[in-house]
Amino acid sequence: MYKPLPSDITDIIKRKEFIGLKGAVSSISGDELELQSHQLELPILLNPHSPRKRHLAKYGTGYGKTIGAIAVALTYIKLGLPVYVISFSRPRFESDLLKYPELGYVTHEEVAKRKQLYRLAHFNKGRYIGEFKRYDSSLRRKITGFKFMGYRVFAQRVFGVVGDLTDNDFTNVNFQLIEQMRHSLVICDEIHNMYNAHQPNSWGKAIQFVLNVLGKDVTALFLSATPLSNSSEILDLISLLMIKGEDIGELKKLIWDKPARIQIPIINKIIGFDHSEYMTGDGIIEDKYILDTMKGRLSFITTIDDPTYPTKSFHGTSIDGVKYLKFVKTKMSEIQKKLYTDFSKGKKVLREQYAVDMMFPLPDDINESMTINDFLRTPGAKEWGTEHDILITQKKDHRVMTGPFLLKENVKQYSSKYYQLLEDILTTDGKVMVYHELVGTTGVMLLQELLRVNGIINESEPPKNNTICFHCRKIRDDHNLHLKKDDPGCHFKPMRSMIYHGEMSVRAKTNALNDFNSPINAYGEHFRILIASQAMRESNQAMGVQWLLITHRPVTIPALLQVFGRVIRTNSHIHLPKDKRHVNIKIYITDGTVESNGYRDKMKDYYIIQHYDELMNSIAVDAHIFEMAKKIKKDSIYALKFDSDGKPLTEKDFDDPDDSTFRAFEYYRMEHKTAKRLIMFAFQTRSVWKFCDLCEYIRTLDGIPNPRTFTDGCIAFVIKQLGLDIVDNYIMSDGSDIESFIRTKIDKEIIIDIDSDMVDFMVFTEKIKKLKSNSLVDVIGIIEEYTKKEHYQILRHAVENQVKLIWWFYEHVTKLITTDTEMTFISAKLSDTTGKAFVGFLFENAIHYYINDKWNTLSYTRTEPDNGIVIASYDNDMKMKIRRIDAKSDTVDVERDRRFDMRGAICETRTKESLKEILSELRVSTKKTTVSVICGLIKHELLRREESHQGGFLWVNIL
Repeated sequence: MYKPLPSDITDIIKRKEFIGLKGAVSSISGDELELQSHQLELPILLNPHSPRKRHLAKYGTGYGKTIGAIAVALTYIKLGLPVYVISFSRPRFESDLLKYPELGYVTHEEVAKRKQLYRLAHFNKGRYIGEFKRYDSSLRRKITGFKFMGYRVFAQRVFGVVGDLTDNDFTNVNFQLIEQMRHSLVICDEIHNMYNAHQPNSWGKAIQFVLNVLGKDVTALFLSATPLSNSSEILDLISLLMIKGEDIGELKKLIWDKPARIQIPIINKIIGFDHSEYMTGDGIIEDKYILDTMKGRLSFITTIDDPTYPTKSFHGTSIDGVKYLKFVKTKMSEIQKKLYTDFSKGKKVLREQYAVDMMFPLPDDINESMTINDFLRTPGAKEWGTEHDILITQKKDHRVMTGPFLLKENVKQYSSKYYQLLEDILTTDGKVMVYHELVGTTGVMLLQELLRVNGIINESEPPKNNTICFHCRKIRDDHNLHLKKDDPGCHFKPMRSMIYHGEMSVRAKTNALNDFNSPINAYGEHFRILIASQAMRESNQAMGVQWLLITHRPVTIPALLQVFGRVIRTNSHIHLPKDKRHVNIKIYITDGTVESNGYRDKMKDYYIIQHYDELMNSIAVDAHIFEMAKKIKKDSIYALKFDSDGKPLTEKDFDDPDDSTFRAFEYYRMEHKTAKRLIMFAFQTRSVWKFCDLCEYIRTLDGIPNPRTFTDGCIAFVIKQLGLDIVDNYIMSDGSDIESFIRTKIDKEIIIDIDSDMVDFMVFTEKIKKLKSNSLVDVIGIIEEYTKKEHYQILRHAVENQVKLIWWFYEHVTKLITTDTEMTFISAKLSDTTGKAFVGFLFENAIHYYINDKWNTLSYTRTEPDNGIVIASYDNDMKMKIRRIDAKSDTVDVERDRRFDMRGAICETRTKESLKEILSELRVSTKKTTVSVICGLIKHELLRREESHQGGFLWVNIL
């Protein structure tokens, strides 16, 4: 048994880096990324130097598990350690990495350009879709350090198997891959996928085997809002959080080149943990065992009255044995009841999973060994379909029924559930997500045909006479009449649906969700209904959905919660007004079938899962930081009330925290970053502060970490960093002493340091006002605003780089941009709405100017003119590989034959004529004619241009 750590939680929560997370609230709004306190917790817990090697992040849907995992991964990547992401959702990880420049993979300009191209591609797909795809692909290639694999692929690589994996295939261990994973971080997304229904435990066994072999030499982070799909999986979860450790050298000796009968028992022994002594006779795990083995090895947070989440309500009535949920029971017609009765007696062949949705008038002489899909492929199926107004179509690998049989007045005879579904769609407003677990037969393909036949067309279909108007709900034929008589203001807009299932390509699924979630589709005017299968259940979101209609029971109750989580998420309804941020949930069941028993049986197992969850939540490492025990007021389907283990934090803990690891691992940098922003904000509210008052005020503001934990020393240090002076006995007036305010103490020896003066004269209100009044009015006035020290700096750079720049500067300059470091040009960014409050720093890749009584920002990227040449160095000889760039390589509208593109050649092997042409383009002249000399001149000029590009100042005229 794994040794318990009774002091683990108590020790952790008394450390300053964790105490600072308690009560921490973000002070940043907009698109800028700031990790929330529960996300910031993960990189602290799992930093590469921490002895903690296994952790479960049990965060509710929409709480940013992915961003938190990325934050952990970046701490490993910075140290050159590999990161493996085992997930089915690689695009989601990559999208988050490309969304925030703060993560280090893209610039602000690249994010802005990607957004712009996406919008253009969305509105004009024919022209811009290709450009967006190419640009997006080029950005994704910049993502390095991550190695993505699906669960199936990972298991196949570990055991060297091609195709489906079975227990008998554990015979060809890939020790090279396992050794590569030593000292790495392994992120297992949606951990419950490790034990899927098709390959019982095989995916989980592969990961468990690697973790057990490497032991403490690998760190694993598991992510899931619902880590247990079935109660029996608690043992698998405990095993993942344990550290076993096997000697890989001894393991090779035991199984290398051995037959399967020898290898398989050894591998299974390495994978397995013996939990039998802690189980009761009926297979239930002892509570104490769960508490001891999992204590402090998981984090927990869930949705509790979060204003960023929409509210929800269930419609319908309760059924015995099922708490929390309500159901819409539909009454079968006499025809449907007779067909179902015959089915129940075994007279007709139809799977139960289809029969609860819809009955079909199958012929009496059908072969009982057939499924309905088999029957639809027989020659007699077409004649049968004609008899019942059913058209049989082929979609991918499925036979799909359509035709007049599905008209609303007809479908009522065979499916009371689908008839009620149509009624609800046509009598409600707002976007709708229709969920069905299956794809074929009675699944999402049939549901889309049901809507199409009844006037709700798909995303690309042209309107027909019976197409329903999104606005007035009349069909197009009646709509024209309606326009003339009743409401001439109603313009016909077809109501459309779109489909999402696992057999679609990744790009098709992504495009479908992008179109459905677009802000211009907030009310569903373009695409009102999303018909989704189980492929939608994880790692996706449907924005602005006001009606969630579930037509088929998911395999488990946790899977049902995952479906809820697709539409109930943080800011999922941000594009809707507050009175419409609500999700109505309807779960349809056909009365008189076994469907209600299915929910009842699954709920019995879920009650056991809830008990296990209650135990895990009570020992979560952050139980006293986020105080979820206090926030959960009553039992719900998401979480039961629980009591946290250990002692809560006290005022003494805040006043005297343990800061040993806080300083050793440089967590104070987060504190300084927040303090810097808050101090800047404070000086915008008041231009003069006593130090003690400033400290007290800073501690009342919001921030992450919690400013309440900031010491006087921290605030004083940050003030010094900003170039401000602390005065003990003299309070300067912002009027008479303004000259003292804006100037720093200057040493006898001149030190060229432009940063300090920049901060001094830009962070105070009076100086900002003066700059604003002169920004674009008096160029000479702008030059005079720079101090003597700054002019020395300008001259130094002009002399060291290009003398001619100084003259151009004094003739044309209106703004100064320096590229020496990432943020050396520090300035106040003024809000146009909230009292000109200081909210952050300006980056070098933007130009800020004041015109028409407000500040404006232009994206700016400094680039050298394209030389038409790309150079690359390789080997020890430093030879150049050169090729020409097509003049139209950046133009996406022109298609060219890429077979004629020059693939590259060594400079020394090129002809003199071509090399002289390159010299001419570079404006370099020479009388030498040898190839080696010409190549040296080309290399010298290119390096000179690159050096010039990366150093010194750049002056930009923005008039």
